[in-house]
Amino acid sequence: CVFLQHLQRFIKKEEVDIYIPHPRYDSHQFKGVLNVNSEMIAEDIILEYLDQGISLEIYGFNSTVQYNLNNISTIKNYKITSPFLKDSFNHGLGFDFNQVSV
Repeated sequence: CVFLQHLQRFIKKEEVDIYIPHPRYDSHQFKGVLNVNSEMIAEDIILEYLDQGISLEIYGFNSTVQYNLNNISTIKNYKITSPFLKDSFNHGLGFDFNQVSV
């Protein structure tokens, strides 16, 4: 899939360390990152990293995870947009996150 290839290049370019897949979908395994497969929800996984004193940049598609964690000062949220995505993904839930294009 062309979109996944672009996403893989983005992961490498931005030096993304961790990928947390959506639990409802079969997860694509990206190279060069920790692909987290857990029974925990993404918010809890992210909060565990924050408890270790780590600041995080979260890249997503205007997800509820980003919205739920948006008030935490040690998190920067980035909305991923792409010409390979439907408009509904590019506009998502309308949150005002920083925007990056893939």
